[in-house]
Amino acid sequence: MIFTSNNGIAKIAVLFLLLFTSNAKSLQLLMGVDPVNDPNVMAKEVAPLVEAMNYKYGLKYVPSSSTQELVQQVKGGNINCAYVSLGYAYLLQKMGFVLILESDEKVKFNLIGKAGLDFERDNKYRSEKVYYVKNDLFMKYMIKEGNDRYSWVANPIPAMTSENIMMKILKEESSLGYIIGDGLQLLHSSLRDNLKVYQSEEIGSVYFLVNKDVLSIGDDIGKDFLSFHDGFKDPAERYNYLRVYHFKKVKNNKLHVNENYADYLENYL
Repeated sequence: MIFTSNNGIAKIAVLFLLLFTSNAKSLQLLMGVDPVNDPNVMAKEVAPLVEAMNYKYGLKYVPSSSTQELVQQVKGGNINCAYVSLGYAYLLQKMGFVLILESDEKVKFNLIGKAGLDFERDNKYRSEKVYYVKNDLFMKYMIKEGNDRYSWVANPIPAMTSENIMMKILKEESSLGYIIGDGLQLLHSSLRDNLKVYQSEEIGSVYFLVNKDVLSIGDDIGKDFLSFHDGFKDPAERYNYLRVYHFKKVKNNKLHVNENYADYLENYL
């Protein structure tokens, strides 16, 4: 038989309170995203999600300025969940993250240039300048592949956005550029008609991943985040990132990554 005094009961109550507080703190979600957009812009884009998940998970957006910084933030425990494209999802899985959600929509990349270029994926065309979105892993990989096979890129140049890339190519006769999605549709037809898509490829979904250590504590994370996306409305179209992508539970925790692309990604770990 166990006897407890009032003082003992008080100590037990304090102990439970401390354990509860510690558990609540360990549940805080620190969210990263692909470091391909201005962090100030992304902070505004994900603000509704951060607000909705703040009470239960203390969700906080953690900006990253480069691939290397994001990897170090993950390794240091400063990011424990993330919305990312295929390349970054591959890296996160290698560092102990688990796929939770994936978008119905696929991320697509287009290689564009002035209309009328004699461009082919061989050594008959050499571009002095090829622009790409800064820190986009697949674009950097494609440029490397192009150089390794055909030596067609003389000067890869990072840019902040697809919009910046399109405007630069409009001003230059022989330059090429990788842009995300159907970026040409953002231009007026009088400008759009001067550009052509020379190569297009779907890469994969946008994925939501969580560190497996955090997931073991919060079983409801996937359900809560999916519920947010299912109910999210943006009639004023203020939040492109949250409005464009529609999410579902992942069916398979294994990512399908091209072997050569996977070898390239390993260099960032």
